[in-house]
Amino acid sequence: MPQPDEWDDFVPLEMITTLSAAKLVSFAGVRSSEKILDVGAGTGVVAITAARAGTYVSALDLNQSLCRRMQQNVKLSDVTVEIVTENALAIPYPDHHFDVVLSQFGHMFAPDPGQVTHEMLRVLRPGGRIVFSTWPPQHYVGKLFDLVEKYLPKSAEHTLSAWGNPSYIQEMFGNRVEPFTFKEEVMLFPALSLGHYRHRVETSLAPVKALLQHASPEEINAFRSSLETLAGAYYGYNHIHQTYLMAKAVKR
Repeated sequence: MPQPDEWDDFVPLEMITTLSAAKLVSFAGVRSSEKILDVGAGTGVVAITAARAGTYVSALDLNQSLCRRMQQNVKLSDVTVEIVTENALAIPYPDHHFDVVLSQFGHMFAPDPGQVTHEMLRVLRPGGRIVFSTWPPQHYVGKLFDLVEKYLPKSAEHTLSAWGNPSYIQEMFGNRVEPFTFKEEVMLFPALSLGHYRHRVETSLAPVKALLQHASPEEINAFRSSLETLAGAYYGYNHIHQTYLMAKAVKR
């Protein structure tokens, strides 16, 4: 699993996730005056989008570099966001504190999926909404994660792509929430060529960066060949076509 400092170079991917942030906030039905928590907030694209709707937003991320970038984005956006550099496995808020808990491709990287699920629900009030985006295993990014994990040390029984499986999601939350509502959306990843795309993910995407640090030269060459073959099936008109999944449920 990627370490917190391996996300330091994520910033170039910020704009790619900006449009999907608006879709997530809309899907969540965020209303003014609600108290929102964004888990794994990164550079703040979801938190700031929610704050512009007039909500009270707390943004949680363990990576200090991303939090500094988030501070810059908050200042430019002229909104108020409470930025908390803490671990999602021990969220520093009391029980039932928030009306909505959001996460855009963030909570899924926590090394203990049971604990991060517990914490997100703990700080959510009964009747509150938990809403997040993940990557389905049958689509491109899910397949990319599965490819990457072939070359990384096994650190957990679950895989990143499991979080994009509706059955897995419902199982993780169990009867603590009402049945989930799911919606697929598409994110377009601009790339001038497959070589440009590979360079971007190798320098910005934490799981791939971790692979390059741990794998042998032979494994890296094999990964790069497999990556370009996989990405090529989703590449056209100067972008990679990436389908993601939004999930929403109400806490009982």
